[in-house]
Amino acid sequence: MINNIFDFLIKYARKMFRVNEAGCVGLNIEPGSAIVVSSGLTLLQEVDTGPDKILTISILFGTFRRQNTCSVEICVYSDTYEVLHKETVSASQLADNAYYSLLLPDDFSYKGRFYISVASPDATRANCVAVWCAWDPGSSLVSLPSNIAKTKLSTTEIVSGRRHAGVALNTTFGRLRSKSRCYYREAISTENIIGDLRVVLLLGFDENAANEIKLMNYKQNLDLHFANVEELGGDNKWQVVLIPLSYDNERARVIARASRKKNIPIFTVALDESDLTQKALDNAVSYADGIISCKTVEATRLLQAPIGDELYIPIHDLLVKYQCRRLPEVSIVTILSGKADQLKWVIESYFNQSYSGGIEVIYVDDCFGDSESVVAEEFLKNRDRTQRANISYKILRNERNIGNCQSRNRGVQAASGDIVIIIDADCMLNKDFISSHVSAQSFLDCEVVIGPHNIETNGAHPRTKMQDLESNPAQPLIESELQDRIFLDGFLNCITRNFSIKKSAVTEDLFDSDFSYSLSPESGFGWEDVEMGYRLYKRGLGIKFTEDAFSVHISHPSSVPESEKPRKSIKNFRKLFIKHPELRDVARRWASSTLDELAKWSAKCDGAHEENIDLAELKKLFEGAPRPDIVGLNNRVKKLRILTYRWHVPHQYELYKSGHDFFLVKGTGSPMSDSWEYGQRPFPSNAQFINIDDVRESDFDLAILHFDENVLNYENTNGTVGADWGAAFRHFVEHVNLPKVAVCHGTPQFYGQYTPGYEKSDLMTVIEPARSALVEYVKDIEIVCNSHQARMEWGFHKSRVIWHGFDPVEFLPATYSKGILSPLGPLVSSRPYYRGFYLYQEVFSESFPHEFRPETLCVPNPDVEYIDNVFAVAKYKNYIDQIRKYSVYFNPTLRSPMPRARCEPMMCGVVTVSAHNHDVDLFIRNGVNGFYSNDPNELRGQLIYLMKNPGVNRKMGAEARKTAINLFNHDRYLADWSVLFGESV
Repeated sequence: MINNIFDFLIKYARKMFRVNEAGCVGLNIEPGSAIVVSSGLTLLQEVDTGPDKILTISILFGTFRRQNTCSVEICVYSDTYEVLHKETVSASQLADNAYYSLLLPDDFSYKGRFYISVASPDATRANCVAVWCAWDPGSSLVSLPSNIAKTKLSTTEIVSGRRHAGVALNTTFGRLRSKSRCYYREAISTENIIGDLRVVLLLGFDENAANEIKLMNYKQNLDLHFANVEELGGDNKWQVVLIPLSYDNERARVIARASRKKNIPIFTVALDESDLTQKALDNAVSYADGIISCKTVEATRLLQAPIGDELYIPIHDLLVKYQCRRLPEVSIVTILSGKADQLKWVIESYFNQSYSGGIEVIYVDDCFGDSESVVAEEFLKNRDRTQRANISYKILRNERNIGNCQSRNRGVQAASGDIVIIIDADCMLNKDFISSHVSAQSFLDCEVVIGPHNIETNGAHPRTKMQDLESNPAQPLIESELQDRIFLDGFLNCITRNFSIKKSAVTEDLFDSDFSYSLSPESGFGWEDVEMGYRLYKRGLGIKFTEDAFSVHISHPSSVPESEKPRKSIKNFRKLFIKHPELRDVARRWASSTLDELAKWSAKCDGAHEENIDLAELKKLFEGAPRPDIVGLNNRVKKLRILTYRWHVPHQYELYKSGHDFFLVKGTGSPMSDSWEYGQRPFPSNAQFINIDDVRESDFDLAILHFDENVLNYENTNGTVGADWGAAFRHFVEHVNLPKVAVCHGTPQFYGQYTPGYEKSDLMTVIEPARSALVEYVKDIEIVCNSHQARMEWGFHKSRVIWHGFDPVEFLPATYSKGILSPLGPLVSSRPYYRGFYLYQEVFSESFPHEFRPETLCVPNPDVEYIDNVFAVAKYKNYIDQIRKYSVYFNPTLRSPMPRARCEPMMCGVVTVSAHNHDVDLFIRNGVNGFYSNDPNELRGQLIYLMKNPGVNRKMGAEARKTAINLFNHDRYLADWSVLFGESV
């Protein structure tokens, strides 16, 4: 019997290695395996960065639970085999089954092809490490029978190695991009998509499925190649790749990456209804371009075609739809409203577009004056200038002035494009505007695309202003005046100076005519696009922000007198909250600050300010609502430079919304702190990593520390964590001489915490020496606890409680399409008393109704082309989208201080049923907005009751969302932190 992971890997390694008399090593490497690095072996991996510069490199190691001390040599070589970087690390510094980030210099950046080598010259069978391998059809790992680690590789050495096709070291890279929200895709032509459809590659089909597909090709219209996945990396000219929907998800994603590199569409096939699980469909969106299915599927964004008697037909139908997605017709809807002087530059920007597909411009003439002749003249002139035939226009004439909302609705209805761009007629587009909207829309994760807007020329020549912005990719976002700079993808930024929507997503009038601005003196002004965005948000449409598309407003005198603007704006602002009263709380930070700004504007410009009834009614509406003065609090504290380190990514993601600059130190001896976890949250733009050797304390104002109960006494964790776990924390406490604030993410260690089946009498009793030692260690530091119960249990010398905060705009309302969600997995079972595993087992005993049994959360990965922050943004959206499908969240956790996983479902309106712990009785009212108890029978009964009464569940869920938005709103959270920042510096 294999007793531990060390024995297992050694036995596994012995199977993999065969050593001949000359000492040469042969390897039988399989993707997904761990390769033991022996003293006579070097693993060499070729890497191609593509268009990006590489800033960081991380390698996934296995370390046999830190029982090893051998040295590991890692080298990075250029495409000419020169050493770019070399470092030696002790195996004792590597975390088990975790990525190790190379300590590259701050000025390191490399673009193009390079090599990574891994070796261990002093490894033995009893003292060694392993590296994990991944499957990559277009790559090959080279094993060399020696330890190279030289200043320069030789071609002879590389050739002498053995190549393992389709295998690569499991690595991750941090890439340099001037923009973090870039969705660029290589353009394709019509010929590349359809052409003469003949050759189809089929991967992963079993014999029965293969025979069924062959029968569907009875006319032999297609040349079908049933092949191994390794063949995808060759030079064969496949036109389409088919894989079964039931295929392994990770392998499917790798196949898709290889297909995308060659612009080959990949379609998934479901021959049986049993294959059409929601999990499989959710995963397929990330890699497939369409699905050929035995049944129409409602809950998916995948392009669909039904299975028929002839295979050629559904493939051809999907290719046509794929063409419309990748090279769609685009309609621009804009209103002619007396802006003839600006039309020249705007139309010129239309003809400067890099997009090669069809573009139609729909002008709606709303009786503001004669601009039609200017349009005709400028289109003729620019068509002669550019010789472009793919841009056309038409003019719709209103019989009378009906306002901007109805005019836009009319233009959208008349649009023939697959994508509709709505923009003001005095806004120029950057040359990649349409291409960027099309690229962002082409991924199967959104219906709406937005970007930087409200950039003014302010007297600069329009053409010069545009050229300056296009030459500095980061500048448009800096100059953009967004409604919400914290959550770029939010509905508040759905402004018609940079907005597109799939025509298929338009199911009603986009704009409410009550908000129309017209020539009537009684009309209001503005906010119609925010109202539209909020309705799209409530429908659950995907909204995506791209930095690649931006517009520039040509500044000009307003047609509305300055004295009337505040009154008209406040009039429509009140309409917004009459129609959507809950918006006051959903977007509380924005709503409160905007109302304050409107009141100041009115007082300054409107002589009748005191008699403004709309303003008075708005103030009444906002009475009683919590309105933390975040802006005022921030103004009292300068923008701080804060020294910290990566620890709890979801918590830090929220904290960094405070707007200060955060510098995350790497190289402290804690590998986890050397890189961001993009699978959990996006990396905020006001944060950056810094090497420990480059830290000058005089450059910083404050240090923020993060820790849990294990940072000093890791020996109490039954081998789960090692000494490196608290290295960053200990370094900051002992060596950083700045004002400090520390966030405690845990509760005191207790007996049995990491020991399943612990039966001693001291079970769940706090390990007092460990608690008191940690309390004394931080006695001079202000500690932030996540719950009042945790603060009481710890007894720190100086501490306060700041509950978690979340942005309600990020959390869409629940759909209640699924039942009970509850955590279960290694994190729960490895700490059963901490996570409430045994309570979970009692609640969901065999007597629990099978139809109501809980599910664990499965979050699909985003599109295979997404990397770094683009990946992180989409992954977090997927996380929320999965949570909000459920009706109930059961939280069995007993010792976690204010679990975030308990709060996040409440933000969506998912009812929380929880163990009675960590402040739950301060925000949940039994039977009103949730349930809590420590009695498994009572918890079981509450869960079954909710499942049998969906109406009650929805009503309670609505109350839960109200509670969460009120108490866990990030404006309260940020205000609490602003107070602490002010006191600390």
